[in-house]
Amino acid sequence: MSIVTAQFLLPFLIGFIASSHMSYHTIFIVCGIAMLIDAGLVIILPFPQLKQAEVIATTNAATKGKPHLNFNKSSVAAILPGFTTSTTFMLWLNCNQELGQLYGIKDASVLQSCDAFGAALGVLATAQLIKLGLKETTILVLYPAISVVMLLLCYVITAPFVLYIGSVVIGYVAVGGLLQLATSTTIIFFPLNKGLATSMVMIASSIANYAVLSGAAYITNVLGKGASRVIVLLNVGITIIGIILSVIVKKGQAQKI
Repeated sequence: MSIVTAQFLLPFLIGFIASSHMSYHTIFIVCGIAMLIDAGLVIILPFPQLKQAEVIATTNAATKGKPHLNFNKSSVAAILPGFTTSTTFMLWLNCNQELGQLYGIKDASVLQSCDAFGAALGVLATAQLIKLGLKETTILVLYPAISVVMLLLCYVITAPFVLYIGSVVIGYVAVGGLLQLATSTTIIFFPLNKGLATSMVMIASSIANYAVLSGAAYITNVLGKGASRVIVLLNVGITIIGIILSVIVKKGQAQKI
């Protein structure tokens, strides 16, 4: 929620600083102060206590030695959505404003606030859906499928209104906690190596942030103004791969249970 709130407020903060003729360094100073406060709170405040079952499992693992890592088709497929889920929202967040300008939106930065609104809604609604019994693996299939449909609509319908709707919808299904769900699903396959499982998903996410955005930058340099529409199609292709991976994970988890 903190992340999506910041994403929502950032365009307004930038607009306020610009209209007040202040230095853009102000944003970095404010963020730096916030990070120092956050670091201080982490140092001072206590961490939550481990549940008794987690303590026993950790102790048993330590006494028996390093547990065997069970890499199979399902567990590897659970790690890779760290790449695909990150790609979906990173490509969208980095090209939707160029797409907005191409479609005639004067202030395309508003799309970022639409993304943030959808993401905040997604965090709250998804948590409630899981509480009501919807499985994480089902969401990992359903949400990317919705993303594909919305991305294709944004490609086919070259009108401003579709980008406003698309930003909210993609913010909901791609930004609102999907990477975190991929992480929690991966942990199921590595119950005694939760830290390692989290690291592997985040490494996949980091690779996506570098490789895919570098690829998008190359496409932009080659194609120029029309590159954003090609990047949307690239996003569709990678997101479809994510759906296939999530189906494999869903089947693997069902067999595990």
